Amino acid sequence: MAVRRKRIPADQLTVDNRVQRHQLNESTLAEIRENYNRGALQTLQVSERPDGTLAILDGWHRWKVVTEKEAEDYPLDCQVHTGLSLAQEAALFRQLNKQKPANKIDLFYVRVTQQDPVALAVMTIANENGWTIGTAKGEIAAVDALETILKHGAGAEPEYGPALLHNTIYLVTKAWGHDEPKTVDKNILSAVGQFFADLDKYEAKNNVDLQFDVDRLAKNLASYTKNGPGGWLAGCRGIADGTSKTLRKVLMGELFDMYNKGKGGRKLPKILRPL
Repeated sequence: MAVRRKRIPADQLTVDNRVQRHQLNESTLAEIRENYNRGALQTLQVSERPDGTLAILDGWHRWKVVTEKEAEDYPLDCQVHTGLSLAQEAALFRQLNKQKPANKIDLFYVRVTQQDPVALAVMTIANENGWTIGTAKGEIAAVDALETILKHGAGAEPEYGPALLHNTIYLVTKAWGHDEPKTVDKNILSAVGQFFADLDKYEAKNNVDLQFDVDRLAKNLASYTKNGPGGWLAGCRGIADGTSKTLRKVLMGELFDMYNKGKGGRKLPKILRPL
């Protein structure tokens, strides 16, 4: 690996989203356009690949504005890295953005490129349930909540972390589908994940099988939340604001009550209801 400084025409540079942000930030672009100054562009970080491709690792927003305001071959000051693997490019992107954090979604996809096992597992499980990671409709933005749920189950049986995350996403999707953004709200995901984790801990500690039926809870959740996940969340937040309980505890208590309202099947023991 080597590093050198070089002036490179703008039209010779390119962007690879595997080692970059998921998308450009419009407010950042607007700020650069408004305060555009050739002398203040700073040095771009670029990876020169074996095929000659010059991929921008840091400076995509600045490069984009330059291509709008200058000639195609306008020379840009670049620090060129050679000999990097794709994973090393992704790692360098993350390091460069520690001082000026990139969007969590951008960093998530860069970690996928790095073959980070947690990011890969989260993406795979989300995809299996019909979701992608992102901020648009039909996407999950709460990557921190997803990773916490995955790791929360990692200390139990070897496969429980992925199973815990799968059951969490499966439940809310089965109840409300993919069209309502609040289906995958971070507060709902966190509460459902904790609820399932507590059930598992109880079974392990007491050596019992609760015969828990995820589909039954999904059916009841859809039935008893007439205003969808958004209305349910707002109602639970109102309860939490009027008591000393956290929003998560209120949501978990409601999950317990909804499950036990169902007809047939074994009910959960009252000791499992969050106080």
